[in-house]
Amino acid sequence: GFGINAYSNKTLDVFSHQAVAASFSFTKSLNYDASQSLTIGFQGRYNTKRIDYTRLLFPNQFDVIGYTFTLPNNEPIQIINANYFDLNAGIMFESMNESESFSAGVSMYNINQISTFKENVANRYSQSINYHIGYSRFTSEFSQIFLGALHSTAGKQNVTSLVAAYQYMPDYAPKIGFDLGTIYTINNAISPYLTANMGTIRTS
Repeated sequence: GFGINAYSNKTLDVFSHQAVAASFSFTKSLNYDASQSLTIGFQGRYNTKRIDYTRLLFPNQFDVIGYTFTLPNNEPIQIINANYFDLNAGIMFESMNESESFSAGVSMYNINQISTFKENVANRYSQSINYHIGYSRFTSEFSQIFLGALHSTAGKQNVTSLVAAYQYMPDYAPKIGFDLGTIYTINNAISPYLTANMGTIRTS
């Protein structure tokens, strides 16, 4: 498999991040009927990021009359412009039969981010490791359910998310169906989603 992804994010005039990534994966069957397989994947991502601390307000810039832009914010770096390359990789095991499938995998992001320079650490995402498991089962000829879990670690931070989804895909052309699900990040947020499917077109 091969894929290309482009990403852009901007928060006011303070933070912006653009990235372009290329991914490659290879799957090898582990038995004769290909009901069990092992997949490895690699991704290279080029990032360009800007953080402008001069657009932020800090407590020490307020005096008796209010905010004063002439007061220093005491940040050692005023504006960060950085362009850098990330390497990501993962491995996944999958087992399936006619009615259900199970998958488990582990991935590491930002493998090459081991710099100890203060500017690099402030601007780049740290290394993170992700563990995931997933289970899906057909509930009818045209529908299936999915249950999954994802645990991520980055530095001293740990995040666990649980996923539940239902898919309906009728068997006629053009196929029009939908995915309905929710992602629960423990002690953080609940994010429902709805995706419409029509042939190879997906709209969320």
